Amino acid sequence: MKTTSMTLLTTAMLSLSSFVSADAGSECEIEKNNRIYAAPEFMWSHFHGPVETDSFDFSLNQNVYYGGLRFGYEYLKPQAFYANTDIVALLGTTHSTAQNENTKAWDRTKEVFEGKRGRLWSNVEQRLGYTFASSLAPSCTVSVYGAPGFHYEHVNGKHAYWTYAATGLKTVQQFSDSFHLGCDVKVMYAFAAQDKDNIALPTTLGKKEFWGYEVGVPFEWKVGKAFDIQLKPYLLKLNMNSQETILGTRLELGYNF
Repeated sequence: MKTTSMTLLTTAMLSLSSFVSADAGSECEIEKNNRIYAAPEFMWSHFHGPVETDSFDFSLNQNVYYGGLRFGYEYLKPQAFYANTDIVALLGTTHSTAQNENTKAWDRTKEVFEGKRGRLWSNVEQRLGYTFASSLAPSCTVSVYGAPGFHYEHVNGKHAYWTYAATGLKTVQQFSDSFHLGCDVKVMYAFAAQDKDNIALPTTLGKKEFWGYEVGVPFEWKVGKAFDIQLKPYLLKLNMNSQETILGTRLELGYNF
């Protein structure tokens, strides 16, 4: 499964890269290249599978509902350097059922973030790359980037964190002056993961290194000359070996200058 997913992602990225050309810059112009944004964000994490700890093993069925804010800055200009700084922090409410040797350890647990209890999910990423203009699709840009990142989770007074390296493609197709549609594909490699206080997250499963990916489809509407609204649903797999799947969406309010 892991090999198949990686092959599909690699094929998609290579296919998209064939659309770019260094001679197509004149076909796609972006008047304002700097953008700052803020976004309310909602995310659903679902896990159903075994979890192993130092003390005991159990089967976990868990749903976590997150809500929070995302902030960032992006520089996007055809045939030029690309940069994106992205920060997100979300608070979560957990509903879970755990079972050990056919005995339920807890059922329908509901925990909200309050002091040391509950869940905090945060991530920081810095993308650096280059933006090409497509030679085959008019008014289309393709940004190729690499990105270091840091992920942190707080769970009931305990915490886990890891550093990761990512690479990906961000495409933007301008259908009109007021509507743009994009695709954002990213592959991540996490390393030096730490699960403190004997916590084994459904994400890490106690592992130090793992692969993940994210696929998003942003819909963007321009409002006047300086503002935009962007709706971005996405699928996120932090660990391809884990049975955790994350679905989310955010509504970005952007200012261009």
